[in-house]
Amino acid sequence: MVEYARGRIALWAADDGALPQRIADLADPADARIAIANPAHAPYGRAAEQPLEQAGVLDTVRSRLVLGETVADTFEIARSGNAGVAIVARSLAIADASRYTLVPETLAPDPHHTLGVLLGFDH
Repeated sequence: MVEYARGRIALWAADDGALPQRIADLADPADARIAIANPAHAPYGRAAEQPLEQAGVLDTVRSRLVLGETVADTFEIARSGNAGVAIVARSLAIADASRYTLVPETLAPDPHHTLGVLLGFDH
């Protein structure tokens, strides 16, 4: 396996929403719904859950989490207004020219994307 990309996660809020500056700020009930990708099967979901746990707010916010199937789905949930804040890939926030706050690497390792190549395979 070869690493071909390394993701970063970010806190994102719509232009009219309050943008948290730290993961711990999500404990404030003003951020009613928080969108993350489903940690059961999405790498960015696992990456989003880790800083919530490290900051000690996962149990506090668990009932307010809205799970997307993928990180792109999660971004759309928040962009549509169905969540006030999202923890998404920085690349999505950049592509949308949105406001975001990077989640420190010390709270969670960033998702690594790997590629396996089969050599000598004939069909």
